[in-house]
Amino acid sequence: MAVVESTIEASLNLMLTQLLTKDPDLIPSEFAKELAIIIGTAIKSGTVTIPLGVAVQVVPTTGTGATTAPATGTIS
Repeated sequence: MAVVESTIEASLNLMLTQLLTKDPDLIPSEFAKELAIIIGTAIKSGTVTIPLGVAVQVVPTTGTGATTAPATGTIS
């Protein structure tokens, strides 16, 4: 799945709205913490797809081949 910009935007708007109620001295650290969470969540929401036919090297190194089917994975 692609990263959804509207989800990131909504998360940022909520974070910034909540920061308006915080002690001004705490805003920089709270902003950094919440932004890191938003970025991490956005990255982890994506998937990686490897298409059919991508060249691969196998062990032992004398073996080569290609993917035989598309594969997907998540980022953790």
